[in-house]
Amino acid sequence: MNQNSRTQRTINPTVRNILPQLYISTMVNQFLIAKETENKRHGTLRFYYQKLIVLEEFCECQMIKTIDQIDVPVIREFMAWLEANGHNPGGRHAFFRATKAFLNWAAEEIEDDLVDWKNPFLSKRLKAPKVDEQLLEPVNEDHIRALLSVCDDSFTGKRDLAIFYVLIDTGVRAMELASLQTEDIGWGDHSIMIRHTKNHHPRTGFFCRETKSALRAYLKLRDDDSPFLFITTTDFDQFTYDGLRAVVVRRAKQAGIPNPTIHAFRRTYAITMLRKGVNVFQLQRLMGHGDLQVLTRYVKQMKEDLRAAHDIGSPVEELLKRKTWRPKR
Repeated sequence: MNQNSRTQRTINPTVRNILPQLYISTMVNQFLIAKETENKRHGTLRFYYQKLIVLEEFCECQMIKTIDQIDVPVIREFMAWLEANGHNPGGRHAFFRATKAFLNWAAEEIEDDLVDWKNPFLSKRLKAPKVDEQLLEPVNEDHIRALLSVCDDSFTGKRDLAIFYVLIDTGVRAMELASLQTEDIGWGDHSIMIRHTKNHHPRTGFFCRETKSALRAYLKLRDDDSPFLFITTTDFDQFTYDGLRAVVVRRAKQAGIPNPTIHAFRRTYAITMLRKGVNVFQLQRLMGHGDLQVLTRYVKQMKEDLRAAHDIGSPVEELLKRKTWRPKR
């Protein structure tokens, strides 16, 4: 379908009076409001916003103004446009998911008798971009030690040290950490109640004595009345994601290492626990995963771990252990 044919598509006469409601920009805004009222996490809302404003930009360039002008060829052209503008397969897949969520929502919002439009994601012809499975890289152990070494005895030094310990020792996500409150700490059993989670299901995390000591040392320097466990030095309030990211970037620069993502600490937690023999089902609950899909990616990504597993369970080695003889060479 070419550009002119899209702009010349006829609209049901009954729609003309409510045409502004079908503008893509209007519907994107209504979609975001709807997701906010559904109590979607801030990170999810940010994800939708960042992806859908790019969809708006593409549609504007193509003279596509209303939702009923979006069909299968348009989605395919959007994916090709993203590729031409330097987005990798993983990035294009993210745009595909956001667009699908938006149009699925729009299809439910629009009454069938008002506009002659079929949700393109109902078509079997529309396929998501193929994404090669990527390794989920943890933070290098030497890099972790370097980060910890640059945290001095100042307030921010003890705070940042405690932040790193909690990230590594509990596997919390960035905004889960930012939402932690001092009252969530169970000092007696070394537990943390993680209330504000990605899937809205509170869970309990745990920490070791070293992490407890780091938290105690940091909290001794607090003389404010903020309920949050970790606070900024500017307004003594809760961290934002960008604020936490700034802490990691600043410490990484001081340590002379590449900037790790905050989520990479969660990967370190997962891989370390698996290497120590923690049951995947227990780890699933500790990390708050809805299923085992992500954990299975951790299990199979490390070549040295796979070799170690084979060394433990090699069928030939086991067979020969039970024999008093060896086959002739």
